Amino acid sequence: MTAASRGAITGYGGQLAHFSPLTRDRERELALRWRQDRDAAAADELVKAHLRYVVATALKFRRYGIPLDELIAEGSFGVVHALGKFDPDRGTRFVTYAAYWIRAYILNYVLRSWSLVGSGAGALRSKNFFRLRRERARVFNLFTDETQAQEELAKRLEVPVNQLVTMLERLDTRDVSLDSQVFDGSSSRLLDTLVSDDVGQEESLADGETREGRAEAVRSAIVKLDARERFIVESRMMADRDDELSLAEIGRRLGVSRERARQLEARAKGKLKALLCRDLPAERRGDFPCDPQPDNDAGSSESAARRCA
Repeated sequence: MTAASRGAITGYGGQLAHFSPLTRDRERELALRWRQDRDAAAADELVKAHLRYVVATALKFRRYGIPLDELIAEGSFGVVHALGKFDPDRGTRFVTYAAYWIRAYILNYVLRSWSLVGSGAGALRSKNFFRLRRERARVFNLFTDETQAQEELAKRLEVPVNQLVTMLERLDTRDVSLDSQVFDGSSSRLLDTLVSDDVGQEESLADGETREGRAEAVRSAIVKLDARERFIVESRMMADRDDELSLAEIGRRLGVSRERARQLEARAKGKLKALLCRDLPAERRGDFPCDPQPDNDAGSSESAARRCA
């Protein structure tokens, strides 16, 4: 516990000293006023008179590495919860009834603080968690050999050794914040050391330059085609699928047959590929084939034109 925490707890304890313990009759009176009339002042006095027991219970759980003020806060919620369920007609003192809820709230907070990851029926369920910690401390004080200690502990907990090992690993593993420092005094966080699956800035910049270079090469190549070839490229190869004209429609607009339109399209693709292979630097060609491939020439140039449009 830090000096600041000790000072805060000492100050809190000084405030609690002003709340005197209640007699049985006074306690019953306050409880009835709250239950019957919802008297907030009565509830406030009843809760404050029992906060000293919250501090006493929280102190028993300091060894779990959780700030004491947080444990006290959770225990205080337990007192408030107990007040909502307390029946003074049963003849039980409030502190006896509230002690269960104070401890339950603190235990639950310890478990939740140990790991944000759900543990199911594993080592971090309440019964296993606290019993495992307690028995391990006892057994490891009796045996110097770790294997023997694990076997004895597994026997006491009535679980297989391999399951015990898993439980111990789960118990000893604490959550680590990605915002924590890589090491003491470091300005870097653990989050900064994680490898991202996103494209790096250099790679993204290089891809952008490549795309722009291809687009410029396509624009320059199209200008060098004649009017009919340029019309075919723009209406077929570079058009959206919904706006793409058929060969029959191109032939009708150009005043030629469908077969002649197909021949003009093939010639345009051949010229376009030759111009791209001549003007496009090798490092920017990507998967665009410039080697002689008669069967795929048309499709390759069309694909390049669509990508660069």
